[in-house]
Amino acid sequence: MEKPVDLTEFPIYNLDYVSLNEIYRNLTLIDIFELSFTTTDIKNTLKDASVPVQSIRISFASRHPSIHLKALGSEFLWTFGRPENIVITGQGEYKIQQFKFNCQRSRHGYHTEHFDAEHGMLAVIRYLVAIFNCADSVISELSIDLGVIEDCRSVCEQFTKFKSVERLAIHQSVDIERNKLNFAQNFEWIMENLEIKEVYIGVDLMDHKMIQNEKGDFEIRSFPLRLDRILKMNHICLAHAAWVTPQDLLNLDVETAIIINHQFTNNDLNAFMKQWLESTSNKLCWLEVKLDEERHQKPEICKDLDMRESTYRQTSTRISCPYRRTDSVKPIHFDLPADTEQITRLDGLIATVAITNDTFFFHVSNTGPIFAPVAQPAEPTENERAIEERIRLLDLERMEIEFDRRNHEMERILWRFPGHNHLNNALDELRGDREADVFEQEIRREAIEAQLDDLRAQLNRLRRARRAALLNPIVDIQLDQAAIIELARQHIEQQMRQ
Repeated sequence: MEKPVDLTEFPIYNLDYVSLNEIYRNLTLIDIFELSFTTTDIKNTLKDASVPVQSIRISFASRHPSIHLKALGSEFLWTFGRPENIVITGQGEYKIQQFKFNCQRSRHGYHTEHFDAEHGMLAVIRYLVAIFNCADSVISELSIDLGVIEDCRSVCEQFTKFKSVERLAIHQSVDIERNKLNFAQNFEWIMENLEIKEVYIGVDLMDHKMIQNEKGDFEIRSFPLRLDRILKMNHICLAHAAWVTPQDLLNLDVETAIIINHQFTNNDLNAFMKQWLESTSNKLCWLEVKLDEERHQKPEICKDLDMRESTYRQTSTRISCPYRRTDSVKPIHFDLPADTEQITRLDGLIATVAITNDTFFFHVSNTGPIFAPVAQPAEPTENERAIEERIRLLDLERMEIEFDRRNHEMERILWRFPGHNHLNNALDELRGDREADVFEQEIRREAIEAQLDDLRAQLNRLRRARRAALLNPIVDIQLDQAAIIELARQHIEQQMRQ
C-alpha cells in the first residue's frame, strides 16, 4: 500500500534568523519579491534576513518611470511601461496597497501599465523597502520630472532615512507652473532632509515679487529664483543659472560645477581666474561654464594672465570625471583642444584652462582616468619619400613580371591541350625564345624582391627613428650631451698621456 504524502506546510517563518538568512541569501531579489506574496508571516521575515540591497535608482520620468534595485549578484527592476529590448518571460497580477498591477515579467523585473504613475510608484517603493533589506542602501539617483510629479516633497519624504542620495536630478518635460512652484517652495526642506552629494537642476525656476515701478505703482514681477544652498554642495550642474551672480562665481565652494545659461561676461571669468591665483583653497577640482561664441572671446577671458602651454595635456588629452553629466546619468568626456594652456599659483598648484567656442573649462585636479595623448604622425622625410617612390616603381615592375608569368602559364596549358594541333604547331616556333625570356624575368623578379626587402627595412628604420624623435625630443639632446662628454673624456685622457 502506497504511503500517503504529507501535505503539511513547512513553517519557514518559525525558523531562527540564522536559518532564515541561510535560505534567503541564496535567493534573488525577484525570488524574494515573489515570496512576499505567499503569506503575511513569510513576508514579515524577509526584510531582516534577505540579501542586502546596495543601491536604489528611482526615476520619475515622463517615459517609463522606473525603480532599479541592485544587490550583490542580483537586481530588481520595476517600470511603468515596457522598455525597448525587454524579453517577456511571464505575467501576473500583484496587489500592492490599494493598487492592482497587471505585470509582464522579464529576467530582471516587472513592467506594468498604470494610469497613476506618481502614486503607484510611491506605493511600490514603500512595499519594496518593507520587504527588502535596505538598512545600508544608498539612493544612487533620484530623478524627478516636474512634468510628471506634482508634489516633489511627498516623493522625497520616502528617502529621508537612507544614508545618502548620491544624485538628485530635477527635470522638466512639460512646463507646469504649479509643479515648479511646489518644488521651489520645498527646495530648502529637501536640501535639509536629504544627504545629497550631487545635484542637477534642469528647471528654470522663478521667484515672484511685488515691486514698486517707476510710476510708483506696485506690480508683481518674476525673477530667477536663487538656490543659494546649491553653491556649497560638492557636485552641481545648473542648466538655468541666470540667478548666479559674478560674486557667486568668486565665492563658489564646490568640487565640480557645470554652469549653463548664465549672465557671466569675459571679465567675470577673468576675475574668477585671478582670484583663484590669489587663493589657497584646494577644494575645486574643475569648473565648466558654457559660452556664447558671440559674446565670449578667449583673449578677453585670459587678459593680463600669465598663460603657458599646458603640461597636463602632454599626459592626458581628455578630462574624464563621473560627475561631468547633465540631464543624463551617463558621464561625458571633455577633449582638451590643442591650444590648451595653464596658469600656476604661488603655491605651485596648476590649473589647466581650455577655451573652445562653447566651453570654458578650468581644471585643477583629476577625478577620472588618464588618457595618454596619441602622437600625431610627422611628415615623411626626403629620404623616406625617395625610398617610398623607389618601392612603388619596383612594385609596378614586379606586377608586370607577374602578369607576364601568368600569361606564359596559359600558353603552356594551350601547348598541352588536345585538339588544338594547328595552334600548337604555330606556338612551337616561339616556345624556345619564350622560355628563355621567362627564365630571365624570373631572375629579375627575384632581384626585385631582394631590393624591395632591403628598401622596406630601410624605410621602417627611418620611420621608427622619426617616431622616437616625435615621442621623446629630449633623446637627441641627451645623445649630443653624451657625445660631448665622451669627447671631453678622451681629450683629458690624451692630455694626461702627454
